[in-house]
Amino acid sequence: MYGAMAKIASWILFPSLAVTLIAGLLAIAWNRAFYDAGWAWAKLATGVLIFEGGLVYVQGPINDEAERSASALAGHLPSATLAGSYGAEQGSLWVLLAVATANVALGVWRPRLMR
Repeated sequence: MYGAMAKIASWILFPSLAVTLIAGLLAIAWNRAFYDAGWAWAKLATGVLIFEGGLVYVQGPINDEAERSASALAGHLPSATLAGSYGAEQGSLWVLLAVATANVALGVWRPRLMR
């Protein structure tokens, strides 16, 4: 299961996050109206946080667990070591969800923020 999650994160989640982040950067660069729009810069900051948080707090632990699971299946690691607490990962996902929600709200609401 962790192997499948790692592949989904590697091949779908992070390329889509990267494309979204790059598209946002290009939109800010090409449209002068976004230069002074504080909401666009706040949206950029939250986008970077989502990308970095996903890379550090989602991709890293998933890859580590996938390697440990493969090692346990190969018999190199006792399977009892795989039973762990996922509280930190769940907390990280909730924080990423809150930041992603704020990111979407900034894009839809477009509050007048000073740059």
